[in-house]
Amino acid sequence: MAGVILGLVGASGIIVDHAIFRKRRRRKFLERLVAKEYRVCPQCLYALCGSSDEGKCPECGLPYSGASLVEQWKQILRIPAARKGLEV
Repeated sequence: MAGVILGLVGASGIIVDHAIFRKRRRRKFLERLVAKEYRVCPQCLYALCGSSDEGKCPECGLPYSGASLVEQWKQILRIPAARKGLEV
């Protein structure tokens, strides 16, 4: 019985650690995305920083525009219009 309890406590620690890791990883991704001004293809994650304002992703062919990229990423990541430190 004690082994089961210790196993549950250990498993809950792993779940908490995983949740913290996911939160940190997501935060880093958001910071990189903002640094690239959301100019990353939402389908294949190709960096579109040097590309024109409108066109097709050279990697996957997805049509994009600067404004559409921002809106697509906000929908994908569920970012509110103005979130501290992540404004567009």
